[in-house]
Amino acid sequence: MEDALVVEVCCNTYGMVRGCMDLIDQIETLNDIVDELNLERPIEVVPVQSLEGADIEENNPVAKVGEVVITNATPAGVMEIILNETGGEQYK
Repeated sequence: MEDALVVEVCCNTYGMVRGCMDLIDQIETLNDIVDELNLERPIEVVPVQSLEGADIEENNPVAKVGEVVITNATPAGVMEIILNETGGEQYK
C-alpha cells in the first residue's frame, strides 16, 4: 500500500466560520470505509493555518488534495478528488 494521501484543510478564522471542521470530519470518515471504497491508500487530514486561495473570505473553506487546491470546498467536491487520487469508487 502506498503512503497516505495528504489532504490539507485551511483552518483560519474564515475557514472555521465557513465550515472547515465539518469538512475535516467528513473527510476523516472515509478512512472508516476504505475497504468499501476500494481505496489504494489511506487518507491523512492535516489542518493548516493557510493555503493558497484561502486569504479571501469568499474562498473558504479551502482544501488541498495532493497537489489540487479546491476553493469553496464542499464535502462532495473534495471526496470526488480524493476518490480519483486514491483509485476509489463511489460508495453504494
